[in-house]
Formats: sequence, structure tokens, C-alpha cells
Amino acid sequence: MDASLRQSHERWMLLAIHCASFAEGLVADNPPVGCVLTDRFGRLVCYAHTQPTGRPHAEQAAIDQAINTGRYEQLKGGTAYVTLEPCAHHATTAPCSQALIKAGIKHLFYAVKDPDPRVSGKGHAQLEAAGVPVKAGLCAEKAEAVMAGFLSRQRYQRPFISSKIATSSDHFISKDPAYATQLTNQTSKRYVYDLRSRADLLVTGIGTILADDPLLTARIAGLKTPPRLVLDTHLQIPLQSAIISSANSDIGKLMIAHGKMIDKNKAEQLVSLGVELIEVATIGGRIDIHELVRQLAGRQVNHMMIEAGARLNASFMKAGLIDRIIWLTAPDSLGSGLAVFSSENKAVSTVDFQLPTAYTRTDRFLLEDDLVEIFRHDIST
Repeated sequence: MDASLRQSHERWMLLAIHCASFAEGLVADNPPVGCVLTDRFGRLVCYAHTQPTGRPHAEQAAIDQAINTGRYEQLKGGTAYVTLEPCAHHATTAPCSQALIKAGIKHLFYAVKDPDPRVSGKGHAQLEAAGVPVKAGLCAEKAEAVMAGFLSRQRYQRPFISSKIATSSDHFISKDPAYATQLTNQTSKRYVYDLRSRADLLVTGIGTILADDPLLTARIAGLKTPPRLVLDTHLQIPLQSAIISSANSDIGKLMIAHGKMIDKNKAEQLVSLGVELIEVATIGGRIDIHELVRQLAGRQVNHMMIEAGARLNASFMKAGLIDRIIWLTAPDSLGSGLAVFSSENKAVSTVDFQLPTAYTRTDRFLLEDDLVEIFRHDIST
């Protein structure tokens, strides 16, 4: 392929990926997909992403946009750029592969093959059978980053798991293990609120609730707060905590994962306050996190984000279940305190921790004077 022509195709696929990012956290159990449609001269006609709740899919949403703006006829002989292989099965809507064929699309580029067995390879085959040349893999790595949750659940039967961590420059997460320490600036906090809105589930532990009394919300107008889950083996959570007070509001669904040995009266109180209780097996008196993520996959959770203390993060790290780390480092040092990824809830004077070599830093940038680093771990290793 001519270099300038490939660059043009990549430009449109990058726009499709950007569109897909607007659907993150809004479409589970579907993937956040983006679609760009051009005319036969390579000029933009329309673009769209998977719509909230997952329907219509990105391709149909883009076609609908062309119809609504009187540009449907311009699609004939044009090209489609889609971040995921178009679906080929009948569900609540007709297959996107057929919608593209009907619209007269003559070329298709897609980034990632759909691992869903109802689709995998079938959309590709249907379009080729209709005489549409198909190219797969364009900008695949960037597209996979947006759809990581869906792809993880389909390929590995578990959610994609991110962990957001904020530390001092000397890698302490708090000065006192019993109390939260505010470390990052307001710009970083707004960044985290956006991250929350892009997840399908926010997860924290009872230690964080007792130390910080957080709401775990996306506190920016227009951003959605996803369901929230607290790991609380023995239902220690105070009934007057901020997160409990929000259970019956429109902020976001609240769930608590607990073990079998609990106070039944307190459980009934929590349910009456709007909390959903999830019983999970325990190991050594703590929630079995492998069993937990299996249950969450069964609940169609694509992407869960952990915002918790050192011990819970250490548990997920030890279990090999953290796929992405968003690490925010504030410029100030604490000198001592609770160390990052510590399995013991006690203050220390030094931090002796390094990320496993399996993690690769994929991004690094500043939010004012806070450093943000993003690390990825290959889930298949």
C-alpha cells in the first residue's frame, strides 16, 4: 500500500478510535466501538460510536447519522473504518455487516477481530462474500486499549482490571495508615474523575472506607458514576458512611462483597438502605479475589478500576490480576508512612518495592506538578 494512502487510512481509523473513547463506561456488556464512513473520494461523511446501553452499534449509529443528515447516498462506493470487526449475528438489531453492505460500502478496514464466538471472523467473511475488500489490523494496538475490558472478558473470562495509585515522591500512599493523606493536585483529581467515568465498576476495600470515607463518584457534571463495589468480608462498614448514604440515590449503584460469616441483622439493614450484597468465598478470612472476578465477569463487567489502599492492591498484584496501573506521583515526600503495595497496614520509614518486570510503561506526562505514569501488563503472560 502506498505510504500516503496508508497514512490517510490510519487517519480515519484514529478518528474512529477517538469516537470509541466517548463510549467507554457507557455500553457494557457491549464493547465501546467507533466507526467512520467516507465517500468514494475518501471524504468524511459521518462518524459515531456505540450508543449508551450498547445499542445501536457504532456502524448503525453512523449510518443513521448519514440518513438523518440526507447523506446516505454518499456512502455508496465509500469506505468504512471500524475499531472492531462488524457483527454478523441477529440480536436485538440486524447485523452491522449487512447494514454496511446495504449502504453500498465498497471497502472496510477494521482494527481488531471480534473474539465473541457469535461474530469472530463471520462479519469479515460476510463482507468479503458480498464483494467488499476487507483489511484487518489497522491501528490494532490503539483500538485494543479502548476496548480492553470487552476483549479481556471475551478472551480470558474476566474483567480488565486497572488500579489507580497516588503516592508521594518517596512512594508512600499515606502518612498514617489509619487516615488518608491528600497528595495530588486538583487537576489530577479531575483526571481521576474522568478515569472513574470510563470504568464499568469502581472497587475499593473496607480499609479505605474506614480511613477516608469516600463517595467514589465522578464529580464532574455530565460524567457518569459507575456502580461501586466495596470488599468487606465481615460487613464492618458503618451505616452512616458517605458511600452508604448514597446507595439509594442516583449517583451510582452500590454493592458490597462479603464472606459467609456476617451479622444477618446488619445485612438486612444494608439491603434496606439500597445496598446489593454479594456473597463470595473467602480464603484465610479474606475475600477470594479470583472467585470475585469470576462473579463479576458473569455480571458482564468489562472493566473494573481499583481505588483502594496498599493491602488490597497488594492482594490483586500478588494474584497477577492488575492489568493496568495508573500511578500518580506528587512532588512532595512524606519521609515515612504506609508504603505502596504493602501487605501490612503499618507505617514504615522506607519503601522497598519495584514493579514486576512484566509491566511496561506505556505513557508518562505531567498534570501541573504531579507525574502520571501508566503501566501495562500482558494479561496472556
